[in-house]
This record gives sequence, structure tokens and C-alpha cells, in this order.
Amino acid sequence: MPCVYATRAACLRGTSLYDLCSLYYTSEYWKGAYGEAIYPIQREEDWNVPLEITGTPIMPPSVRRPPGRPPTRRKRSRHEYTTRLRKCTRCGELGHNRTTCSNHTVPRPM
Repeated sequence: MPCVYATRAACLRGTSLYDLCSLYYTSEYWKGAYGEAIYPIQREEDWNVPLEITGTPIMPPSVRRPPGRPPTRRKRSRHEYTTRLRKCTRCGELGHNRTTCSNHTVPRPM
């Protein structure tokens, strides 16, 4: 599947978006893949599993925790963003803070 920028560029050039997608995502491909009957699996007692597979122990992966303290906030994805408007504590307007405030006419509270 193409990314957002590729789809925008294709729209500006007048190219079809379907030409950018893989054939695996077309409905004809899915119809062909699931056109035949899919039968349910048998009971686990009736399975014919080779001995080299049943005799092999399955261990969890050897993964070490990274050093340092674990993060307390989740990491945002690339496409996720938040815009928080700043509020000035001197004049109370939105869009800037106290250090960048250009409104010098507001008296300071006593």
C-alpha cells in the first residue's frame, strides 16, 4: 500500500492509485486465494506429527531488557500529533508564553 505522500503525488499527477498497490490487495487475488473450500482441522489426537518436531523442546527467546529505567509515557507514532496552545501567564492570551509576551500594558498582579 502506498504511503500518504505517494497517494497525494499520484493524485496531483493524475495517476490511478490502483496502479501503485500490489496485486495481492486486489479483490481478484483474494477471490482466487479463497475460492476453494477450507476444511476445519481435525482433533489434536488425530494429528500426524513427525518425531523430530515433537522431540524438539521449544524455549522462549533469549531477550535481555534494555538498560535504564523503562519509559513511563508511550511513544507516539509518526502520524500522530497533538497541538497544544500555550497560554501566557502574564496577559492570559493563547499562542505564546510569559517569556515571549509582547503585551507590556498588562499590570502585574500584586
